[in-house]
Amino acid sequence: MMTMYIEGKRTLFSLADITGYLDGIPKIYNHRDKIHYLKIGCGFDIENSVFYANVFKTGYVYQWQFSLGDYIIMGRTLTEMQEFFIFLTDYLRRKKAFILCWDANLGYEYQYCKRYWEKIGMSKLFAKEKRQPLKLIIGDAIEMRECLGLFGHSLAQIAKTYCTTQKAKGDLDYSLLRHNKTPLTDTELGYCYNDVKILQELGDYVFTNYFGKNSNLPLTATGMVRAKIKKRIRNISKVKKQIQEDLPSEELYNTFRNYLFRGGICGTNALYMNEVVKGVVCADYTSDYPAVMNHYLYPMGKPREIKTENVFLKNVPYIVLVDFKNVHAKTSHSLFSLHKCLNALEIIDATKDHNATIDNGRIYKAQSVLVYLNDVDYKAFCKAYYFSAEKSVILRAWEFERYGRLPGYVLDVLNEEYLKKESLKASGQSNTIEYMDAKRAVNSTFGMMCTALFMDDLHIAQNDIYVNGELKIRKGDITEYDENGEIMKKTYQEATKSVFLNPFWGFWVTSYARYLLIDVITRFPKLIIQYDTDSIYYLSTHPDSIRLEEFLLAYNERIERRNKLLFDNNPHFLSLGTWDIEKPFKNLKLVSCIHVTKETAVLCIVMKAGGADVTLVASNPLSTQ
Repeated sequence: MMTMYIEGKRTLFSLADITGYLDGIPKIYNHRDKIHYLKIGCGFDIENSVFYANVFKTGYVYQWQFSLGDYIIMGRTLTEMQEFFIFLTDYLRRKKAFILCWDANLGYEYQYCKRYWEKIGMSKLFAKEKRQPLKLIIGDAIEMRECLGLFGHSLAQIAKTYCTTQKAKGDLDYSLLRHNKTPLTDTELGYCYNDVKILQELGDYVFTNYFGKNSNLPLTATGMVRAKIKKRIRNISKVKKQIQEDLPSEELYNTFRNYLFRGGICGTNALYMNEVVKGVVCADYTSDYPAVMNHYLYPMGKPREIKTENVFLKNVPYIVLVDFKNVHAKTSHSLFSLHKCLNALEIIDATKDHNATIDNGRIYKAQSVLVYLNDVDYKAFCKAYYFSAEKSVILRAWEFERYGRLPGYVLDVLNEEYLKKESLKASGQSNTIEYMDAKRAVNSTFGMMCTALFMDDLHIAQNDIYVNGELKIRKGDITEYDENGEIMKKTYQEATKSVFLNPFWGFWVTSYARYLLIDVITRFPKLIIQYDTDSIYYLSTHPDSIRLEEFLLAYNERIERRNKLLFDNNPHFLSLGTWDIEKPFKNLKLVSCIHVTKETAVLCIVMKAGGADVTLVASNPLSTQ
């Protein structure tokens, strides 16, 4: 039995009431897709129990809820959900309108609901991966959209940023097995209510801020930034043509994408395994990716294969395929990933005879490491590892035409959003929608540069698909196979014709950020306890911690001078790319008249390292009485 809430009050379910309510909702026109939406915030969510039947993980839905403006409809079975969707799609088709329905985990809901939605009809799928749809249309009337990738990392974060309603306190106890006959308490129903109410309020925000004569809503956060950057390009056809000319062959691009491109590094110091470590302080590299995008130079032109003996002769960006021999980490930190090595399986086999050591998926030592590196990563590898220079060999090499700054149409958008973010933060508005939008845009600028050039086409199978007589895809699944069992794939030329950013720029961004971290780790290996993309955690009690902090502060002074020149002394950019050292005792004054021993000396050292203003007066009991 379906139930209904109107403005928070529970009432009897009535299709007539819903129809009357929707009749009063105005339409808004989407110029890009040439369709009308009802201007009403909507959301959909399910609750399920998961358990193991023998060794198989399974689950079932015991509750669903759909927000429709001021109306929230709840049901206990997916059959009821299907009946409601049929009613809604029939009504919308008569009105010649769509609704935009938000979901905080569309891929998850899709797995449970697809066979019910498929009976209504599904179309116009957009998915990054087989189980991760970002958009699909049900019954030519309900447009389902995933919201997390667009507006936040969690529903709670979205609620704090965009909504009045917040997540209910606590959580449903998912360890309890429930079914569609299990009575739900008012607290549990309130939890369900709030989740879709948040999605409804997000929908209202979207209509207010993204729909209009010249505005449409992209599918992803990077899509928003991409649209802003494209508007800055005066002659986009010329830019696209140049980028296409600079792209390597499809085979070479795929090789570089799989083995040259790397993300951030994270790990821990093996010296402190199984130890409880105290006195650990964090230093964060402020806005690492925006910083290196502004501060460093990037490859320009097309990679051209050259003779390996010529690779170091010019001051230009390069890529090399190197077979390093007798590799051993210089410190207790293993800083390069095993899975990026072309001979990863050989290295794994070598561990059986102790000829190789893998530290949590990273190389500590190996007889041979076959790897693609650009010029920045090559320098980082030489900092992190010993290897036999006589036996190691560069097998292939490519060079670019020159180094250059990233284009103005990229940096202008990035820096405008960064300035907006920092200005709002400085004025105490870091909890506002405007701040979160600017922060998301800054992060998405880098994400856009690292997006793969092309992926296999995905669609919803309208029938069972067989490959070589075997059922490969069931009806309703998201798949890259067409109805004949052939994989659908764009050609490289088709997929890259709309590209206006050189993919190698993204490769170098992550390389520069890693190098900065590796440089600090290899200079102070015993101090560094842990590192993660843009942060280092170090022992403040170690005698060398003062030297480390002096190094970081000297680096900050150089970066601040550079920022003053780059950004015309704008104070909001001053700290971009500097190390923000945690100071738990900042603004604390310590004046001590004590017997100076190794214990009391360490106390003062720790307090000073933690930011305190320390004054120490020696008071040896034997000499001062």
